[in-house]
Amino acid sequence: MPSACAGDSSRGICDRGRRGESQARAGGSTDSRRRVTDQRETGTVQSRIHSPRGSGGLKCTTQHRRLGAEHLTWSLERERFIKLVNPKRFIPALLAVLLIPENADELLDLSEAGLTSASRMYWEYAANLGGIDDDKASKTVHLPRRNLFDVEGLQAIMRTIGEGEQW
Repeated sequence: MPSACAGDSSRGICDRGRRGESQARAGGSTDSRRRVTDQRETGTVQSRIHSPRGSGGLKCTTQHRRLGAEHLTWSLERERFIKLVNPKRFIPALLAVLLIPENADELLDLSEAGLTSASRMYWEYAANLGGIDDDKASKTVHLPRRNLFDVEGLQAIMRTIGEGEQW
């Protein structure tokens, strides 16, 4: 089975534990469709808040050097970037990057208190990622650290989409 983790496919880390699924359920949403390829996972999340829909790309990495004081940087190939930021979208798209520990043994902790993950995910609306120069083969984007994908973050995303606010 292909891994949803770019650069970590030999260890299959992201195939063990779907934090995004539990975050979606906690935020009042359901994961209605998922497609996994060698480098990415795409899906649709539906919410009970006015039935909004969204799509986007989920990336996964152990490369902690990408995380700076203000943002996480990620590079997208030109073709993938253009598809993600297409202004003719009818539904909003997000880019999310899951940052996981380098040591697979540190990814999950199971105890009497519950199951916790040492990973965290940062996101940004595709519409906020800017454009790409004609002569560039890739684009480095910045996902703000304030855009942490947690229960409150997911609820805010669903509220924004559901209430028809600008995304």
